[in-house]
Amino acid sequence: MTGADSTDVEIERVIAPFPRRTAERRVKPFVILLSAVLALGAGWALATIFQSPTQRDAATAPPTSGPVLATVSTGNLVRQTDFSGSVVPENEESLSLAIPSGALRSVVTGRPVTQGMTVNTGQVLTEVNGRPVFVVQSAFPFYRDVGLGDQGPDVVAIQETLKHLGYSLNADGEFGAQTETAVREWYSRNEYTPATRDVDNESNLRASDSEQTDDGQQTGDASEVTRATSAAFVPFSEVVGVTILPSVSLSALPVGDAVGADGKTDIVLGSTTTIVTVEVVPADLTAIAQGSEVSIEIDGQVSTGTVSSIELSESPLQEESTIDRNESDEIPGTSIVTVIPSDPIQASHATVRVVASQIIVDQDALLVPTIAVIDRGDTNQVVIVRRSGGELTEVEVTVLGALDGITAILPSSPSSIQDGDQVRVGS
Repeated sequence: MTGADSTDVEIERVIAPFPRRTAERRVKPFVILLSAVLALGAGWALATIFQSPTQRDAATAPPTSGPVLATVSTGNLVRQTDFSGSVVPENEESLSLAIPSGALRSVVTGRPVTQGMTVNTGQVLTEVNGRPVFVVQSAFPFYRDVGLGDQGPDVVAIQETLKHLGYSLNADGEFGAQTETAVREWYSRNEYTPATRDVDNESNLRASDSEQTDDGQQTGDASEVTRATSAAFVPFSEVVGVTILPSVSLSALPVGDAVGADGKTDIVLGSTTTIVTVEVVPADLTAIAQGSEVSIEIDGQVSTGTVSSIELSESPLQEESTIDRNESDEIPGTSIVTVIPSDPIQASHATVRVVASQIIVDQDALLVPTIAVIDRGDTNQVVIVRRSGGELTEVEVTVLGALDGITAILPSSPSSIQDGDQVRVGS
């Protein structure tokens, strides 16, 4: 053996025993674990083989049955019905603007009314053919030009508007020198030149003599009035009467659109006060009544409202011809329910949730699951109450009402069942 061979043999003697000892240490725990599992399995098998029939029946039998109980509570039975409602102005008014005298065509030339804009009495509503159209609160439409010497309710409406704007005059229905001066300033304040017409000196003098202020003082300077040859007036086409002010613009014509067409609406105004309207089918009319209070939910906020009216709204099918249709064949229409909110609602809230609550039982009754009430024949109903000792006792009750699986009961004896007791609903 050479020196090299002798060295290799020594290395092998040192290294070879090491892997064998490591493998032995890994195998021994595995063998022990396997032996334990086999021993347990064998024990279970032997225990199963040597079980008595009684033991096997007990192991496979279902658990012992017992009563299923529910807790008695106290409260009212209230049915809630949800509706989808729309916020609309309480009043709407459609306006058709007059064509200026002598104009071949009338168009909006400036100051267009924007949607949602608030309109107040005395302001310029829009501009037609370069001239202002003033809005005036009036119970009737204007029907003529109004100027010096004129009298009537239309004069009163203009005078009331001028007083609202801060002009000092008496709304006596007579268009005198004081009113004429206020009209001039009204136009000038809005950057327009008032329309004028020729008047004779005698009319000017009468107008000056007849007009007084609220405190009875004479107004105007007779010498100046008699020297005037023209006076300011309000043309029929430059004023429009609106029943309710302030109002909100719902729709209007833009600059460039023609106005004054027969049967055409130029501007639609709505009152600033709003209502909620709900369309209800006949089946749901029992859930809501005139005068009842409802809840109105908007963007997570809840307020209240009162049902003011319920009116039948004919469907398109009902508006068609009724030839060859018997009364029994009539198609039931929907109804429009109007709700007056207790707090103002902005018209921008197009849709809201309306909740109507219908009280089924309005007393503080005992409430149990409907399944807990047992019919014993005739008019006798009972519930089975579990006493503190665990025994079950039948208690005779009167059913006051039921709703959505809950029944309101009145026990024959007040002490026989109380809030917090438990009743059987099954077993």
